[in-house]
Amino acid sequence: MVPEEQLEASVSDMIYAQLSEDPDANPMMHAWNKVYVQNCDASSFTSALLEPRVVAGRRLYFRGKYIMEELVDDLLKHRGLGGATDLVVSGCSAGGLA
Repeated sequence: MVPEEQLEASVSDMIYAQLSEDPDANPMMHAWNKVYVQNCDASSFTSALLEPRVVAGRRLYFRGKYIMEELVDDLLKHRGLGGATDLVVSGCSAGGLA
């Protein structure tokens, strides 16, 4: 049985190896453009509420859809991905669903 901390380290290494610029760690994609998208509002980038929800006296914002639209727009218009023919999307948790 593999100790939990060793298993967590192995999974983490696998996830970040695909983002590595080291050709030994990432032989196929080391020179590709990479975008790491982190979960932003716990809705897997699907929420589109214009007004915040108040829960237990706290204002919560669910605007993941708009965040994703702006992210893609920025990548296409300002980061050189408008001419890309292939795209690999990666991330952890909801970031991987982006």
